[in-house]
Amino acid sequence: MARLKYQEIRNSNRKELLSKLRELHTELLKVSAQKATKSLSNPARPKEIRKSVARILTAINSKERTRNVEKKESKNGAKKVKIVREENSREGKEKIKIRKEIIRGKVQSQ
Repeated sequence: MARLKYQEIRNSNRKELLSKLRELHTELLKVSAQKATKSLSNPARPKEIRKSVARILTAINSKERTRNVEKKESKNGAKKVKIVREENSREGKEKIKIRKEIIRGKVQSQ
């Protein structure tokens, strides 16, 4: 898989991002095995893969945060931005669980 650019990642939907993330995790596993056997042709490849994984996780997190932002206008006209915290709700706990499973490579297609 070629190096992923943040612009491409940002325009993808969540399902595509999760599938790319799964592919990158499997590729990283293969590359690390090749590195251990010293048959790796491009020694910088593991670093590229890890950076792509970080870009995808950042995009997923930023999409979640922008979805959870409520804009309020106060009486004097000043705009306030409040981030809705979902960590205590059931849905927030599921999101945290999904992210942990993604990191561990246990997520299946949803």
